Amino acid sequence: MATSVTLSGSEGGQAALGQRVVEVDGESYGSGYVIGRGLVLTARHIVGPSSTCRTRLLGREDWQPAEVVWPPLGQASSDVVLLRPVAGGAERLGIVPWGTVVPGDPVRVQAVGFAWTMAGPTGPDGTQVRDTEQAWGHVVPEAGVKSGRLMLAVDSLPRYRKEGSAWAGMSGAAVLAWPEGHLLGVVVSDMVRSAGRLAAIPVANLVADRSFAELVGAPEIELVAVAPSPLEAPFAWLPPDSPEGLYLDPRYGVVRFLDPDGYLNRLTAW
Repeated sequence: MATSVTLSGSEGGQAALGQRVVEVDGESYGSGYVIGRGLVLTARHIVGPSSTCRTRLLGREDWQPAEVVWPPLGQASSDVVLLRPVAGGAERLGIVPWGTVVPGDPVRVQAVGFAWTMAGPTGPDGTQVRDTEQAWGHVVPEAGVKSGRLMLAVDSLPRYRKEGSAWAGMSGAAVLAWPEGHLLGVVVSDMVRSAGRLAAIPVANLVADRSFAELVGAPEIELVAVAPSPLEAPFAWLPPDSPEGLYLDPRYGVVRFLDPDGYLNRLTAW
């Protein structure tokens, strides 16, 4: 059963974000997110066909072996896996709130991962380091309907990369609603033809799988909506040639008073 939460402007739910971000090293390199119960959510194509990989919590130097605990071997699934690291700190973190976007709402979101854009000689001794990238944007409500994916319009696009995606390494990053931090999806690809948008698999779809739900603790999925802004325009503009009767609706603002016969002057003079 889904309940509802409206996002305002507070900063609740964000304190533990950095503690949950994970590097994932498998068939390729990417990102992950600790969701609780010692589990890391990431993209399947990072791990590849293997049942094991390496993970490292942000801020740690040691890599830990991790095993794929979902989906079961041989079961077809979307491009998502659950990992259980052998150790490394993930087991100490609690369960995150889960959510799904109210249809039509351009919910503000963020995702933190290890994109190619942040790779460079940034280590203390000049060594190559893949640092964190934070992507801010919003859900595009009516995009990706057929594929069932969340499409994220990113505020600041990465610089062009001649070969490969500039977002490489961002796969597996958690899509979190701002500001409450509800987990909405998992980044799995970028949309090159859509000016750098990121595509994510909604976590609400994953919970429909019984074995997945049992592993993550059958989380309650909250409906995430955008709070009305107090700075919204007090009225809307009517399109040209609209029926005159619509001007009686207060949403269309103040109607300009036409007084060709001087009625207003006579009224104020009286």
